[in-house]
Amino acid sequence: MGLTQTADLQTASQAIADRSSWSVVASGKVGPDVGVLRPGGLVNVRGAGRLFNGSYFVTRVQHVIDAGGYVQCFEAERNAVTMTGAELYVLP
Repeated sequence: MGLTQTADLQTASQAIADRSSWSVVASGKVGPDVGVLRPGGLVNVRGAGRLFNGSYFVTRVQHVIDAGGYVQCFEAERNAVTMTGAELYVLP
């Protein structure tokens, strides 16, 4: 079934453009020292090289609490590469 209405075509093409604009995807695990991560928030990544260091938009977080402690497993995206210089990193 194809899209024949102009409004449908516009909506579909905008969805494709919106999805493709997020070009870098990251995932990781962090402890409680970075604060509580939430989807929709930002996380600053470092140690991934100059090209991939920077601020990422958090899309998913799983909070794991067990006998070993507290860990946050996250996924995040960004639509650019390299640092902007505005990233804040808190040293432990």
